[in-house]
Amino acid sequence: MNWHKESSPLDRTTERGEGMVSGPSTRFIRRREAGKYLKDKYGFGASRTLAKGVVTGDTPEFHKAGRIVLYTCDALDKWAISKISAARKSSSGGGGA
Repeated sequence: MNWHKESSPLDRTTERGEGMVSGPSTRFIRRREAGKYLKDKYGFGASRTLAKGVVTGDTPEFHKAGRIVLYTCDALDKWAISKISAARKSSSGGGGA
């Protein structure tokens, strides 16, 4: 699936109190689709993980449209990459690359 090319009714520049949220090329996706995106691209992540993260603070950056939580692919990518550890040679606690 081509995640960055599909259009959405939310594709637009919108002003918020903090300034500009996004440009015309930004696509917002809902939680279920965001979970699928993470699973397809990185092999982990689920809509329930994202839902829990909104409450605990361990979540990608998100926007809200009323009660609906929306993510960008860029925010999901940054969050997923931050979860992946450096290469290891052992599964024991202290070892790194």
